[in-house]
Amino acid sequence: MNIYIITEGEKATKKIYQNWITYTNNQLASIDNLHDFKENNYFIFAGHGQSEFPDRVKKAIEDVNNISAIDRLVVGIDSEEKDYDEKLSEVKKWVEEQNCRVEVKYIIQHFCLETWFLGNKTLFRKKPQDPELASYISIFDVRSGDPEHLPAHNQDGLNRAKFAYRYLRASIRDIYENRKCYSKSNPGIVLENGFYSQVKERCTKIGHIKSFNGFLEAFT
Repeated sequence: MNIYIITEGEKATKKIYQNWITYTNNQLASIDNLHDFKENNYFIFAGHGQSEFPDRVKKAIEDVNNISAIDRLVVGIDSEEKDYDEKLSEVKKWVEEQNCRVEVKYIIQHFCLETWFLGNKTLFRKKPQDPELASYISIFDVRSGDPEHLPAHNQDGLNRAKFAYRYLRASIRDIYENRKCYSKSNPGIVLENGFYSQVKERCTKIGHIKSFNGFLEAFT
C-alpha cells in the first residue's frame, strides 16, 4: 500500500503525522520524493492552511492520477468552527470534483489536532497547580468530558481551536513544569509513542475524540 497524504498544517503537522503513522502501522515508511514510491511508502504534501487547501487538493489529485504506484489518497484537515459532518462534506466535494482514481480516506481533525492531544489523561494532575489550567477545567473538564465537546472560551475571546491550544499548553506546563513543551512549531512531547498510545486508548476504549478513528483507519 502506497499512500499520498495531504495535510493542512506545515512542519509540525508533518512531524506529528510521521511519528504517529509509524505507531499506527510500522510497515509504512516515509519518502520525500514522489518518484521514490516502492512498497508500503507514504508521501506527505503540506497544504499550508485552509485558504489554499482546495487548490492543494487539486494538485495532490493530479499527482495521484499521474503516478500509478500510489494506491490511496489521505486528506487531513481541521474542522475548526464547522461540525464534523459539515467539514467532511465540504472536503469530499473538493475531492469528487477532481475524479481521483484511487480510494480516498478522510481525516477530519475535530476541531483541531490539539483536541486529540487533550485526550491524553496522563497530562493532568488530580489537583492542578497552574491557575490558568484550573480555570480552564472549571469551564470544561477534559479529563472526564470528551475533548471534542470543548466550547469556545468567549470570555477570553478564544474560539474552540484556540482554546484547545491554550488548554493543552497549560496542562503540559502544569505537569512538567516547563521541562517539556508544545507549540505550533515544536510539537515536543506529543511526538512520543506513549503520548500517542494514551490518545488512541481514549478513542478506542472510552469512545471520546471519535474523529481520531479517521487517522487510525487511514493507515491500516
